[in-house]
Amino acid sequence: MVIRNTSSARVTLTDWTLRNTSGDVFTFPILQLHSGASVTIHTGQGNDDRTDLFWNAGEYVWNNDGDTAILRADGGDRGDRCRYSGGGTVTNC
Repeated sequence: MVIRNTSSARVTLTDWTLRNTSGDVFTFPILQLHSGASVTIHTGQGNDDRTDLFWNAGEYVWNNDGDTAILRADGGDRGDRCRYSGGGTVTNC
């Protein structure tokens, strides 16, 4: 899952969450995204850096036949939501 800052300002994502409709939740570590920058959230194991974060989930999080990604701010306000239908189609949200 790629999170891109499309605003003209820097965004602090520290303690924001990314979740699916099944209740799987990823909490962002200390992170700021400058305007136009992006970070990729991998569901598997790995070492975090400035462009890649790892959920370290023990199983797949996103459904191949469709799912919803929900990005929420630290206070619980929804930052964004993206639905995809699967079927091998790449969806940019």
